Amino acid sequence: MPTPSHLRRLSSLALPTAILLAACGGASPDATVSGGERQISQATLDSLPRASLTDGGRVCYATGYDNCPLHVAVANWLASDRFALWEPGREIAAYRVGDTVGVPIGGVGSEAGMYANQSAVGANDKGDILVVEATAGTLLRYGSDGKFRATQPLPKLFGVAVWGFAGRVALLERFTAADSTAPANLEVRVLTSAGDSAGRVALQLPIPWLHLDNSEVSAPLPLIPTQPLYAVADDGSLIWSSAERLSLQRLNRSGGTDWALMSDITGAAITPADLSARRKELEAAGIPAIDLDSMVARTPATYPAVSGILLNRDGRIMLGRTIVAGSDSVEYLMFSKEGVPLSRFTLGARVHPLLLSGDSLLVHRPTLGEPWEVRWLLFAPAH
Repeated sequence: MPTPSHLRRLSSLALPTAILLAACGGASPDATVSGGERQISQATLDSLPRASLTDGGRVCYATGYDNCPLHVAVANWLASDRFALWEPGREIAAYRVGDTVGVPIGGVGSEAGMYANQSAVGANDKGDILVVEATAGTLLRYGSDGKFRATQPLPKLFGVAVWGFAGRVALLERFTAADSTAPANLEVRVLTSAGDSAGRVALQLPIPWLHLDNSEVSAPLPLIPTQPLYAVADDGSLIWSSAERLSLQRLNRSGGTDWALMSDITGAAITPADLSARRKELEAAGIPAIDLDSMVARTPATYPAVSGILLNRDGRIMLGRTIVAGSDSVEYLMFSKEGVPLSRFTLGARVHPLLLSGDSLLVHRPTLGEPWEVRWLLFAPAH
């Protein structure tokens, strides 16, 4: 995805993907207030039953001699039992759930029907596989067998904008600003089809710390920014969080809020050591000290309270909590489609959730020998 990495933090380079997530156990929600808004407390989260996971089947092992992701894995559902798996700049493969060998989709290169900068992969209602080639600005169409069918030019995008897919739902995400002095807005459009640049606005939120002059950042960014996160369901409805505090809201296709889950729970405090470590990373990248001073001044006191959102096709929600630099684990929460907290579980900080099918979670993780693998993890009942 061509969106600059300092503008967003996603576990996937495709737009957040609607996934299937099963959760066992449950807890009563905190008191409901007017308008379908509920408050949730840390005490409620602490009382949730814990789910555990065990190793399931391996999908692929990254040796570097095939298309198994080496460093960054991206996945998106193509159908209820089929998904695309790839690493940016490397070959895409389509897998059936339970497969250990994927079907190659096209190939990497500059010839017709090939890609070098695939920013999103999805499918249409006919079962064709669609690949956004960001550099060329084209949509490549392949059959379910991975064979190239056709190329479609995409409308030219201006500013900071990107095409994407959530399952089969085509999306357009962009950051816009009236001028370089005004904070930018995040806008998410749900499209009727890939390449439709109109669609409907599903989400529009200000990003107070982001200032743009056309596609260029025109003011210092925080060293550790917090921005809204969202995920889009198969029916075009949307779940989002400000990420400043642990919160969730569900927006229906008409733009109304079905429910809101709010709290005063923030992310972990950003320590002086955290700032120093991040500053050293950026210094090594050549950013001048005067800019780094301004970035430190604009950095909030806490990490984002929410690090990611994934949706179940039946509406259940998986939420990643704060990710702290140097931490060895991350806590995840399960919610019902109505926003009721169900359970929690913990994964290692280097384990990256991709998709979930039934009670099996697909992850990208390092092995003991350090080569990465894509593997299913199996949920045990929460207790």
